Amino acid sequence: MVKKRKTGRYMLDTNALIGFIQTNKLPKDIREHLENFTGFMAVSVIVLKEIIHLVKVKNRHIGCKDISEVLQIIDAQNIDVLPFTRYDLDVLNDLPVYQNNLDPTDRAIVAHAISMHATLISSDAKFSQYKDLDLWSF
Repeated sequence: MVKKRKTGRYMLDTNALIGFIQTNKLPKDIREHLENFTGFMAVSVIVLKEIIHLVKVKNRHIGCKDISEVLQIIDAQNIDVLPFTRYDLDVLNDLPVYQNNLDPTDRAIVAHAISMHATLISSDAKFSQYKDLDLWSF
């Protein structure tokens, strides 16, 4: 498990947000830290796009029937939803391409966390190869 928590700013990857929604799916130390955290915590709009795809297209059960329920949980936890901006596109454009991570959604989420100078919370081991990413993996 890689733990880097030097930024004091957190962004949740798709799997981390789903784990947060499904209380037993996120490691206890991360869940407790986030539940007591009062600083900057956010998700990229890209994460929400991916959740819509998982629920509507892939019929994946995440503990919410649609995005409106996800947004209610996000609002209740004071998690910001961040737009993907031109600056985020610039960071994405400069992001190295690794053959084991060609997924455009993953790459956009990584770029967004880098551009926000935030620690990305994720279970995706491929993200550890991005040297500019501050990652808290589980």
